[in-house]
Amino acid sequence: MKIEVEELDRGNLIVNKKFTELLSANGLDTAQKLFEMDSDTVKAIVKERGTSRGILKGENGDVEVFIKRYSSVPFKEKLKLKLFFKPPTADAFDEWNAILKFHENQLNTMTPIAVARVEDKTCNLTLGIQDYVRASDLFASFTENDSNRKNNIIKNIAELCGKLHSLNMAHQDLYLVHFFVKENENDSVYLIDLQRTLIQNKIGRRWHVKDLAQLLFSAAPYISNEEINLFWEIYTEFVGKELRNDKKFINDVKAKADRITKRDKRKALLKK
Repeated sequence: MKIEVEELDRGNLIVNKKFTELLSANGLDTAQKLFEMDSDTVKAIVKERGTSRGILKGENGDVEVFIKRYSSVPFKEKLKLKLFFKPPTADAFDEWNAILKFHENQLNTMTPIAVARVEDKTCNLTLGIQDYVRASDLFASFTENDSNRKNNIIKNIAELCGKLHSLNMAHQDLYLVHFFVKENENDSVYLIDLQRTLIQNKIGRRWHVKDLAQLLFSAAPYISNEEINLFWEIYTEFVGKELRNDKKFINDVKAKADRITKRDKRKALLKK
């Protein structure tokens, strides 16, 4: 579904038309006002980006929203990324475009409300996803009696990943914690945190290897080989069955997952 938007504040504020009245009613009709809206920090892992939770007053009650603010990236960091042939650091407009791309292709993610630019800073505002459980928490709680439900969720995750990659996109943070499961929608799966999502005409194979390795690493404690095979069967229905027996691709994913595991263990030791 294509989301209709409109530009306000001389193009510095772009709004999903469904939410124009809501923003106006809450006095958020300029980029500056949106950037400075009242909110409480919920996530600030890196200094260039932080997510906060806010409440807007709607006709039918309070509306939970999340604002993600991006500050400018130092020149040295930009140069480092360029020297190592890594994608440039994203801002709120990159994530906004990724969210719109998801909606255009019926991929479940956050609902976009607005995106804004204030000088060298940007932010985007999304609607809070309601009635969900993180897939990582859900998988950790499953017992043998939950095998049917677990398989259904694995199929839904595999389908989302397959469609994502078939569209020449890569998430770059495809850990299990970023999948939200909604039980009231037959365990439909939503993918969040799209700020680093790559969208290209022909995306490099290594980005899909990276995505799948991140997912394998994060899901490994909770899944069996049979469940991995189930994921792979569904995933390759969307990206191409020729990949199903591509040993090099499979081995590359496993090797990358092993490297992530080793790196994670090193970090854990350093924290002790």
